[in-house]
Amino acid sequence: MAANSELLDSVPPHNLQAEAGVLGSILLDPRCLNEVSLILRPEDFYAKANRKIYRHLLAMDTERQPIDVSLLLERLHTVGDLEAVGGSAHLAEILNAVPYAANAVYYAKIVRDKAILRAIIHASTESLRAAYEALDDPQTVLDAAEQRLQAIGGRRDQESRTASELVLEVSDHIDAVCERGQHLGLPTGLTVFDERFGGLFAGELIILAARPSVGKSALAAQIADYASSTGRLVYFFSLEMTGRELAMRTICNIASVDGHAIRTGRIFPEDRQRLVEGMAQYARRKIVLDVRAELTVEGVGRTVRRLANEGLELAVVDYLGLMSASDRSVRCYEQVGHQTRQLKLLARETGVRLLVLCQLNRAPAEDRGAPQLHHLRESGSIEQDADTVLFIHRPEEGIMLPDPTDKSHRRTIKAEWPAELHVAKQRSGITGRIRLDWEGKYTRFSCWGNEPTRPANYEQAFDNPEEART
Repeated sequence: MAANSELLDSVPPHNLQAEAGVLGSILLDPRCLNEVSLILRPEDFYAKANRKIYRHLLAMDTERQPIDVSLLLERLHTVGDLEAVGGSAHLAEILNAVPYAANAVYYAKIVRDKAILRAIIHASTESLRAAYEALDDPQTVLDAAEQRLQAIGGRRDQESRTASELVLEVSDHIDAVCERGQHLGLPTGLTVFDERFGGLFAGELIILAARPSVGKSALAAQIADYASSTGRLVYFFSLEMTGRELAMRTICNIASVDGHAIRTGRIFPEDRQRLVEGMAQYARRKIVLDVRAELTVEGVGRTVRRLANEGLELAVVDYLGLMSASDRSVRCYEQVGHQTRQLKLLARETGVRLLVLCQLNRAPAEDRGAPQLHHLRESGSIEQDADTVLFIHRPEEGIMLPDPTDKSHRRTIKAEWPAELHVAKQRSGITGRIRLDWEGKYTRFSCWGNEPTRPANYEQAFDNPEEART
């Protein structure tokens, strides 16, 4: 215990020579600030005087003021900070610390690395204090500890890269597409969607939204099962169903057995045989079902990171609105914003596809129209953070299209297909719709098999004619 106390009392990692090197380089050549500012924040400096000087240099650059020692001295004197930074003697010392400004970025990276180490120590100390005091339950303490470390890890992607470096990544990506001869996205099992939109892509946050009882959980389970049936590891978290219910639904889907027959005890011998075969197939799936009664976004992150080391390719969360708040004192829209941002960062960090289900508000149910992005609950943060947004549209009265015989465009006719999947947002691709069939007794969707006869002016049913042709 004495050794641990001695360790905690040690001087935190820092490098005053590197800090002086950064500031001296900027004073010698103010153009260095453009690169240094991408790497360092004022709080990364260990010495308070250096931190204050760097803030003033950033402010001078923002205000488009020229930067040199004399002007910096005058500014510090005017605002009363000259004595706080050690006076003109400290500035002279900084200026003499480096003979030239060529190594500014090198010094900046040293300062940043020391700052990260200090942040790790601070986060660990806070976690130790929380664990010793035990004011919260262990899960809350663990979630808070992980959140602190995750915030530090989020800085790793802030450095810029040159075009020549990025070209290598793009080249590898194109080579992979050419070698496979197909898209690189994870297939969903909906053939038309996979062909037109490429499937689900690694490192992306995908939102699947619909009104209650439309089938978003069924479609998510269907996609998860298809991915796991091809040998991919899948994680499925549900706050709405038990593990047995999820497994039963999937097995009935595989076996093409009416789930209601099991609930009512009307299972025929041939159904029983198909169910046995379906259970044998399901047992070989690489899928992890998580049905904890309560889970935070930090809890999801912890599991996804662990499984990512084992090859996890798809994680499903059913659904966003039921996830527990990390801080119950925060307003709902702020909490949703925190959750979607953390999920987005998690997808980028691990390279795992995150398929997150979301409830639509009542607006689409009232106007009977197709869902729109603004119908998402707390839509601002969800729409902003999502890479892809998918809507299931399956109204009870059927999908209505303009009647081609009505020149006033007031009458409508019922479409032959009962449901549609709308790709309302795709950050790196096209948007559009595909037609779906719904097999209620098996709780599954399928692409509208045969090309149906459609009205001559079918494209008028869409806000954007280009959408209809996708």
